[in-house]
Amino acid sequence: MLGVGSPAYAAQLGPYVGGLYGVIDHDISIGPFESFTLNALYPALDFTPTSHSPSLDTEDEGYGGLIGYRISRHFAVEGLFMDLGEVTYRAHADGVNGEGNPVVGETTLTHDVSGIGLYGLAILPFSYRWEIYARVGVQLTSSGVDGRFNRFPIDFSRESSTDYLLGAGIAMSVAEIYGLRFEYKRIFGAGNGAVLEGDLDMISLGIIVAF
Repeated sequence: MLGVGSPAYAAQLGPYVGGLYGVIDHDISIGPFESFTLNALYPALDFTPTSHSPSLDTEDEGYGGLIGYRISRHFAVEGLFMDLGEVTYRAHADGVNGEGNPVVGETTLTHDVSGIGLYGLAILPFSYRWEIYARVGVQLTSSGVDGRFNRFPIDFSRESSTDYLLGAGIAMSVAEIYGLRFEYKRIFGAGNGAVLEGDLDMISLGIIVAF
């Protein structure tokens, strides 16, 4: 009599949902922030610096939520929203205002990025519970800059762009319906050139639940 064996992999086919959390690094230089601050912001506020000390923090944390469908053992599609963190520019400046009075200027500019996209996953199971996968897709990225010079707010309009994403990861199935993921993603040219634009790298941990 022939018996029915277990499948060669644990991950279930069909729909699933999930979330992720990770660390992000934005490939953006300090130059555009410096140019705006020195050539536009200070003159507009009638502030003449005598000293200027800038810094830029390109690393942050991000998170996301997804809905997907496992079409076959080797292929899935996902829709994914991600908050992709912020780049923060700070500058301390001593100077004088238009009347010649001394002023201490504290500037903070924050560039935030988020995105929603559609991705395909090519999957290679290599044991009952473990598999590796590659991700490719397109993403609608929203980015904006706001900030403050002392008590004066600074606001810019948000911009959107269509960007490409590549990624690769490793996943483990748990109790048949759960999956744990470790993944690297790169978004190329994240953001809009009218605001700020640069590649973005994310390393994340995630969980999915099939139903």
